[in-house]
Amino acid sequence: MKKKVLAVLMVIGIGCAGISAQAAGNVSDTALPTKKIEFAYSKAAQTPLRTKEDKTSHYIKNNSGFDLWVRSLSSSNVNCTLRDHAIVKGGEWFIYNKVKENGYSSCKLDITTARAGVSGTLRGLWSPDSVGNYPVANP
Repeated sequence: MKKKVLAVLMVIGIGCAGISAQAAGNVSDTALPTKKIEFAYSKAAQTPLRTKEDKTSHYIKNNSGFDLWVRSLSSSNVNCTLRDHAIVKGGEWFIYNKVKENGYSSCKLDITTARAGVSGTLRGLWSPDSVGNYPVANP
């Protein structure tokens, strides 16, 4: 009897582990493009397209030393950012987006500085999906 109970508990545990792994989405962080950006779309940096697997927020870590103006764009360059854009200060943030809800399966970030007269080299990380708990840049 003990062996049966133990076997059932092990099966349940393995099943739960598989579910949580699938729920994580595309959360591997990749570097933001190391590029000089300014407060103009013509001076923006864009990340490469990445697969969006779930309806979670984007994760971004800004190490640039200045605030960023960030938009979430679909593979067709449709702005999927909730409230049009996010102002991302230094540190780790979530960005609300509607990529999956709008029927897209991949996305990229379009990034400029958040203020006129500010320019500098973009530095940081991002992922299209997220886990954890961070403040939201576009509440």
